Amino acid sequence: MRTYALSVKFVTFAKLNKRTSKSKMRALHTTILHTTIILALIHTATIAAPARVAINPPKESLQQDGDILKVYTISNREDSLLLRQKCTDFTPDELSSAEFAHFAEMMIKTVTHPSQDGVGIAGPQVGLSKRVVAVQRFDKEGQPFIVYPNISIVAYRGDLVPGPEGCLSVPERRGEVLRYRDIDIEYTSPQTLERVRENVKGFTAVIFQHEVDHLEGILYTDRAVWWARPEAWYIGGGVTAAPGKPNAAENLRAGASASEQAIATWPAADYLYFISTEVASSTDGNGNKSLRAALTPQERVYIDAEMKYAEKNLCGENFRFISPYYHQYTFEAFSGRTKEDTLKFLAVKEEVTKEAIEAFRYYMKHLNNGRQFVLAGFSQGAQLSIEIVKAMREEELSKMAAAYIIGYRLTAEDLSHPNIKAAEDETSRGVCISFNSALSREGIWPQVSGRAHTCINPLNWSTGSKSAKLEFKGMKGKVSVDKRNNVLLVKINKAPFHKWMEEHPLFGKMGAHPDCLHHWDILFYNESLKKNAVKRAYGR
Repeated sequence: MRTYALSVKFVTFAKLNKRTSKSKMRALHTTILHTTIILALIHTATIAAPARVAINPPKESLQQDGDILKVYTISNREDSLLLRQKCTDFTPDELSSAEFAHFAEMMIKTVTHPSQDGVGIAGPQVGLSKRVVAVQRFDKEGQPFIVYPNISIVAYRGDLVPGPEGCLSVPERRGEVLRYRDIDIEYTSPQTLERVRENVKGFTAVIFQHEVDHLEGILYTDRAVWWARPEAWYIGGGVTAAPGKPNAAENLRAGASASEQAIATWPAADYLYFISTEVASSTDGNGNKSLRAALTPQERVYIDAEMKYAEKNLCGENFRFISPYYHQYTFEAFSGRTKEDTLKFLAVKEEVTKEAIEAFRYYMKHLNNGRQFVLAGFSQGAQLSIEIVKAMREEELSKMAAAYIIGYRLTAEDLSHPNIKAAEDETSRGVCISFNSALSREGIWPQVSGRAHTCINPLNWSTGSKSAKLEFKGMKGKVSVDKRNNVLLVKINKAPFHKWMEEHPLFGKMGAHPDCLHHWDILFYNESLKKNAVKRAYGR
């Protein structure tokens, strides 16, 4: 657990659920993108086999800063898997060993290290799936850190009280969580090997509940009262940090309290990214299907994965990357056929759009600090981006280098709005870049391309029919604007392309026709989009 100066970002890893035949099309949408992004994010690490796995975490965990343990975070897929495991007890022999004593010492060194500065830490956070926590006892003289093996909470008293929490494994975020202030804990004494019961109250009781949750594979974000609120922004930094340059993430560690913090002066512009629909279905608190996705722990992994992918492949090192967490409307929201279904969808759409605009307003007030910015979004995120541009005030619009409407359309109605101006070249500022792709006209997906009034080729920045060369996975083709439908038609050898997808079935195809390329609108053009953002924001 970290002290209060953090804000909520959450990821878990979850296997893709099998869908019914009726929902396969929509499920493929989320499956393709999610898998694509997740695979793009996985990085390998060499793990040396420990001498005694029961007590020692992987040896790679011992390499951070010389004598402290690596802290596992949700930003890494493999880490997330371990953080979601339920822990087992130590045996008496293990508790009596020198290895346990050393491990306990290292837990305390790690949580108290200036790079962490936490008030508690659990075994899985340092790579060991055992029931052990180290907690700072604010209720004891000297406020010492003490290690508690085989710990459980056996009694709760009083009312649940909200309070802010952060976590060493969930960096740069915080959330408001309901916790008891009076509990009983039970643990095994390493000295006597006997069970000890103890009453704990106040803030220390909160720390114990937070850390014991880790032993059950639960993160505080699972219990957070608030998830989507205007100040809930993911602040990038891992990709955008450059040698010798200030790290934007370090300058914005506090999330909701970021308004009191100095805004990074480098890079000079921001990249605001709104994610696509990531949730196939959702339920409300009563178990009823909800069109408005609350984002369960199992689903949030996709949110973070898309953010990470966009940070790396669309933003790069020339921008500070930030992305808001917001409630989505689910794929089920698109499937309604009755008038009643449509009205429900429109109501949810209005609600989510309002939430996204509120997030943008928070950004402008607390995070922008007079900086230029690029706005971008894919699919649902692109749809929301259009509405955000419409809602911009003149001063806000003047700071927008461009809005990238990826995988969605601009209609004649959109273009009638005074804030919406379609891009016609590669350098103009304050414009909207809109495009969708298909292998043929039969593959055009009306859901995202219908009524499109404009389209620009992100490979040559032409709105005309002039084609541009495309290279992807060793395959070569051409991309041109189909003026009849205002979509991008990709001419590529379908046989090897479809074979490539068949060899990677989780990438799949999406839409009513196998020629639909909705999910390739980022993959095909990400390098060109990244370079163009720099050109429009910086003039180079």
